[in-house]
Amino acid sequence: MLRRFVAALFAAILMPGIGAAHARHYHHHERIDHIDSPWAAEAKGYRKVSSLVNFPDFFPGLGALYVIPETLPEGPFISFDHWGKLVATIYMIPVQDMSDQKRFELSGSGARDDHTSFYFNPGHPGVPMPHYNFIIWHVSKKGEARVAK
Repeated sequence: MLRRFVAALFAAILMPGIGAAHARHYHHHERIDHIDSPWAAEAKGYRKVSSLVNFPDFFPGLGALYVIPETLPEGPFISFDHWGKLVATIYMIPVQDMSDQKRFELSGSGARDDHTSFYFNPGHPGVPMPHYNFIIWHVSKKGEARVAK
């Protein structure tokens, strides 16, 4: 429920007054099967981001990131803590796609949603263009500490 609310809020804030006929679409509305470990992620075609690009195995603040390579740059990325527990589903939405008024329909991981974060990133290996990180956290704010360092 929180995921639907946040997606609707995200669309309302970023695309006010834009009708579906005028917006270019980015679709990732297929349900992501619940993936609760890095091993399950790899079995579903996800690869550790650090094996694809020059990126740390564990990125402080986000954790160990996995993505299906064909979904780059947007994702979804799934994030695990140091113990291999799912903590977040992340989309990295290019600023240009938002400027082009694309419509976004994003799925979570099927895990419980707790809260979201949304912030700008100037770019990094794997997603070099300026983008916004849209993070659906599956742990509490306190649980975020598991990926803080």
